[in-house]
Amino acid sequence: MMPDRDDTALGSVLSRLRAYNAFVRSRPGQVPPGSIDGSATRFDDITAKLRRIRRLAPFASVSAPVSALPSPAVVDARTQALLRCSSFPSAFRAPFGQPALQLAFDNGPCTTTRQHRFDAVERDIAFYEQKRDQQSVSMSLSAAEDEVAQLMQRVTLQPAVPADRELDEAIAVILDGIVGELVLERILTDSKTAAIDNLAYDVSRIWSAPRSHVHVMKFNQDMTTDILLCLRDGVWLNDEVMNFHISMMQERNQERLAAWPGSVPSVFFHNSFFYAKLAPDGQYRYANVARWTKRKRVDIFAVDLVMFPVHVGESHWCLGVIDMMNKQIAYYDSLGGDNRAFFANARRYVADEHADKKGSPLDTSVWTDVLPGSVPRQNNGCDCGVFTLKFADFLSDGLPLTFHQSDMPYFRRRCAKEITVGRLL
Repeated sequence: MMPDRDDTALGSVLSRLRAYNAFVRSRPGQVPPGSIDGSATRFDDITAKLRRIRRLAPFASVSAPVSALPSPAVVDARTQALLRCSSFPSAFRAPFGQPALQLAFDNGPCTTTRQHRFDAVERDIAFYEQKRDQQSVSMSLSAAEDEVAQLMQRVTLQPAVPADRELDEAIAVILDGIVGELVLERILTDSKTAAIDNLAYDVSRIWSAPRSHVHVMKFNQDMTTDILLCLRDGVWLNDEVMNFHISMMQERNQERLAAWPGSVPSVFFHNSFFYAKLAPDGQYRYANVARWTKRKRVDIFAVDLVMFPVHVGESHWCLGVIDMMNKQIAYYDSLGGDNRAFFANARRYVADEHADKKGSPLDTSVWTDVLPGSVPRQNNGCDCGVFTLKFADFLSDGLPLTFHQSDMPYFRRRCAKEITVGRLL
């Protein structure tokens, strides 16, 4: 019998990729990244299996020997490279509706060869799985790894040369968004423990550094070890970590929209101090924040969503969302609480901001308040800040809230790593 680890079923992954590719081709321009039916249905099985495959395949250049399986750390480091345009022959070409991107893919010198080899790999996989299903062959774990490695190596071919560096970077950003983050974060399956282990070494070095050590200087913030220690298990998040992560989400959103307009909602993030200034001690004070958007040269009525943390009773973080497109105000609380004062204050803020910046009144009586009935819940008293960041993270990427309390240790370590590199992974 085939060893359990071989249930990665590379053939199944590729068949699903082909199905997704065919589906997108049948409905050009209608399917956003990370979605199959246009309503945020995600191809969970594909990405879950891709997570397992990366633990077996070399994910290296075509010149690397097949038998040279790298360590998990090296595999993780190469995952992004595999998921770029140089790694998949055609499965992710279809989602790109932009002519420039299509031209870069179709005119590449390796396009035809890449497709032929991809077809050959599919045939090999079909034969391989038939043998396995019939139990006509018994393979050791090492042999299984070698075969998967060979197949992955044949798929991983030399890339087509893009028109210029700017286009190459644009493609990389898009593919990172469509696949990379789904693989590394969005689908947390039984391998999430391994993901935590892979981060453990880097994070332990971060937390063991001198407390005054500055790990990164960005967004006008110096992120020291002392600040990052709040990301350890069981500790409340501080404003510095909340706001640095918010700035990284804002940066990612701008990069995504610049590379592929319309691929994700356009979002403006207020920082963690916004709501406390808007309603200090529960008293509404628009004058306290009237200049915030002017100073940042932002028109909140030109974006899809406005998001900001809400600190309740100085002990609990929630997320406020103003949906400009649907005229809704939503409140995401990992404890399942209600906050009538928040809805009233947010509604008044929208009206006052319109009057102040547009010079005309806005009727917000037609707006609706939304308290989602089913959101991920925390079961302790310390992870509300992490839940709030992940609410914003997933929603700003147009993704359903599919995480759980058990994912929080991973998210804490991931956040620490992301802050030290200065961008979301």
